[in-house]
Amino acid sequence: MKTEITELTQENILEFAKLRLEAVTLEPLAFGVTPEEEKTFLKENLPKYFLNNDFLKVFGARHNDEWVGIIQIERGRYTMSRHTCWIQSFYVAPKARSFNLSYQLYKKVEEQIAKFGGIEIVELWVLGSKTRVISLYERVGFKVTGKREKAVFYNGIYYDRLLMRKML
Repeated sequence: MKTEITELTQENILEFAKLRLEAVTLEPLAFGVTPEEEKTFLKENLPKYFLNNDFLKVFGARHNDEWVGIIQIERGRYTMSRHTCWIQSFYVAPKARSFNLSYQLYKKVEEQIAKFGGIEIVELWVLGSKTRVISLYERVGFKVTGKREKAVFYNGIYYDRLLMRKML
């Protein structure tokens, strides 16, 4: 069984889109978007948003030649925020969650942060109910630094998001 972490390219963007739509369908709260909204976004923005963007990098995990995980990192675009970056759209398919891919994807993001250069702060939002994900982030040095109450409203229920931050 071979696992590979690779950067998003023109050649694999359709596989990425398929996995991202799966992620949003299975975990809409984590992405803060409905599957219908995501389909429209991907149709209108793929590949212009995800490729040829100096501030955004997307990585995928392939296991036995199948995309099973994604993560993206976005650097601050403007002078006053270029010292920060955000981890976004982090997902590992349920069938691959026992392969340690979350950690491998995160380590790839750390490599990209070093390539960006000048990054001092890494931030992300996570649903307060995602204790397993929060534990992963804490293990790699993130701390909860804020809370947005009622940040997400879905199917008649409000959900809180936690801001997690890692100082480099």
